[in-house]
Amino acid sequence: IGDTNLFSGRVTVVEGASAMVAVDDLATTLAVRIEPGSFPVGSRVSLTVRPENVKVSEGRSDQAAGLTGRLEEAVYAGAHLRCRLRVNGIEVLANLPAGPSHDLRVSVGDLLPIAWSPDDSVIQSSSL
Repeated sequence: IGDTNLFSGRVTVVEGASAMVAVDDLATTLAVRIEPGSFPVGSRVSLTVRPENVKVSEGRSDQAAGLTGRLEEAVYAGAHLRCRLRVNGIEVLANLPAGPSHDLRVSVGDLLPIAWSPDDSVIQSSSL
């Protein structure tokens, strides 16, 4: 199955096929796409985001997740750079493309924007 980023939270807003989820421990809300009517406001949910869908940049990001994380580790893994970041005590994994055309100049300890598209989040009911 591989790695994923898993977040727990509560649905706070639903508008058609879009919802906002207040994520436990991140002190933020994240936008997600849903099937209309599938998650009413107040629902406890889990969100997953694959590491390859997490974008890390040196500057400001315009994607919806809009978090900032401290880079704790970056390991070259052939086709990608496996990054481990920390956001409010929560680990976030990102697999970034490696190679000269994807030259991200960052160092362990840097604070970096982290983002992903609402379409890249998978939401499911949570019994927590």
